Amino acid sequence: MSALDLLLLYAVVGAGCAIVVHRRTRGSWAQRLGASALAFPLWPIWAPIALLPDRVAAGARGDRAERMREELRHAVDAARGSPFEILFSRDAADQIEREIADALARISELDALLAQPDLDLERASERVDALTRSGNTRALKTAVLHRDNVARITALRDRHGRALEELGELIGALRSQLVLARYAGSSPEGVGGIVTELWARVEGLGEIVDAQEPRESA
Repeated sequence: MSALDLLLLYAVVGAGCAIVVHRRTRGSWAQRLGASALAFPLWPIWAPIALLPDRVAAGARGDRAERMREELRHAVDAARGSPFEILFSRDAADQIEREIADALARISELDALLAQPDLDLERASERVDALTRSGNTRALKTAVLHRDNVARITALRDRHGRALEELGELIGALRSQLVLARYAGSSPEGVGGIVTELWARVEGLGEIVDAQEPRESA
């Protein structure tokens, strides 16, 4: 293979990476253009960096889920063989783990959707601004509907994230309360209150998952 062939191959791969980076980069049109322009000549270095956030986010979600599962296991161990076992059993922890897995799967789905260029909120807002300036009222109405739908999808994803964070904090509090109750002889009232709140959060998480998502406008 000649030097010209290698140069052509480098350019073709660089162009492909630039297109992918432009589509995957979140932010304004200028930010996406800048990222893709850097990816074209520097794709061996820049493309992996530009595409890294998705992998980092996926890894962070996996780490968070594993921490929550570990906290649940510790909570079950602390309750086992004590009067508190009736309040928090292995079956209860298994059900919570399933709800967590469902919520994480839904977050991954929403993240994949929101990574698509046509579902970028800033881009949709810029389209509305451009049509407002142009005076194209018919197209503007559709663009506003699309922007609002994207905003609702984004808000839905954020609700999932916040609900999981709050649930994780509550699971940690339950574990420490069970350990304290087991070894310090505390009354079950404190444990019962946290368990009640925990189930309320789990039910709320399920309601988010089951909520009807807004339709995307073409």
